[in-house]
Amino acid sequence: MSIPEAVQTFVTAAGQYVQRALAVSLDGSEESLAFVDHYIEHTARAEALKPEVLALVAPALGAYLGQVAIGRLGGQWKVETMGGDPADWQVELEAAPLTFYPVGMAAEALRGGEVEGYDASFATRDDLMGPLLE
Repeated sequence: MSIPEAVQTFVTAAGQYVQRALAVSLDGSEESLAFVDHYIEHTARAEALKPEVLALVAPALGAYLGQVAIGRLGGQWKVETMGGDPADWQVELEAAPLTFYPVGMAAEALRGGEVEGYDASFATRDDLMGPLLE
């Protein structure tokens, strides 16, 4: 399955944000997530993002995270949940029965805690949820 156009737009934006701030290119590898972490810790979070900026940066970084996970573990964007709000976008992995909200995860990383309007949860089969939470 190809990457949805709306997601690709945000993946491209993530690369631009990190390139401008750190002068490095994101290459889609799991190692490149370290640059995203650095961007969050030393650039984005330091700026105390206003809600309207968070609404742009979180989807970009979340889209990048989701796409890296799909590239590494296989999976897909859950298109049926991909309405107009990127906070609702989900990734469903193939390597493990796991579904998560990458934009919510990015929003929480940017704010350093829970953010109203964003879901950073993940879900798996009932028999795996307990061990995963431990």
